[in-house]
Amino acid sequence: MSTFLFDIKPEFVDSKYFCACARKRGYIHNLPVENQKPLLPLPPKTISEAFPNTRKWWP
Repeated sequence: MSTFLFDIKPEFVDSKYFCACARKRGYIHNLPVENQKPLLPLPPKTISEAFPNTRKWWP
């Protein structure tokens, strides 16, 4: 890899600061929060529930 970077060694950084999944999310909306009903059908809560065909590769 360093041959493509003109013999410059790559710098390794902690990816948790660059991952969109690690960010806290907040949304501003004007929808009422009282008496809300859940979405039906309930969405999957885990990766294996969302993608059942990948279970054989999951630890």
